[in-house]
Amino acid sequence: MCQAESGQTICKSPECDRPIYVESNGLRHPFCGRTCASKYGDYKYPEYCKRIGCNKTTFVERNGYVHPYCGKSCAHITLSQIKQNGSVVDLEITNEQLNPFSSRLSTSSNSTILSDLCE
Repeated sequence: MCQAESGQTICKSPECDRPIYVESNGLRHPFCGRTCASKYGDYKYPEYCKRIGCNKTTFVERNGYVHPYCGKSCAHITLSQIKQNGSVVDLEITNEQLNPFSSRLSTSSNSTILSDLCE
């Protein structure tokens, strides 16, 4: 995630003169909003939670690390469902079913033993 430069108060987009966006926690972004950030190539569209039935965006840490779930609740629910329902699943199909708009998982094999993922 990109932060505003020290002393920057105006949007980084060349054609914009609006003030930068500042979060309630004080984090200062280099653009006024998502529109200018996406035009300038700095904004990445959000990924969506991998839990079936959840349409929230994934949790992104300040350092830019994108988690596969929206939060701890969805991660724990999915983990408990995995432990309850079996150990082998087709990850490529599951990812598509979970979120048709997310990028496909790159795996060397379509099937993975979930017990390996849960440890």
